Amino acid sequence: GPGYGEVPLRLAIAEAFTACGDQSAASSALQAARSQMLLRADRIADPVARARYLTHMPENVRIQTLCSGVGT
Repeated sequence: GPGYGEVPLRLAIAEAFTACGDQSAASSALQAARSQMLLRADRIADPVARARYLTHMPENVRIQTLCSGVGT
């Protein structure tokens, strides 16, 4: 993937599809963003750092919010 920018890029793609009204593509892109986010989180050995990665990075918070159906 594109490296450190992959998660925000995938989120932007999901939000673009949402804005265009393509919910199927948006859902697929959002799931890809979530998968990449969790893959990166799983690589963080320190539980405090992992939690911070998931809860303090705006793109990760947005992905989780969208996946839970809040804010859509």
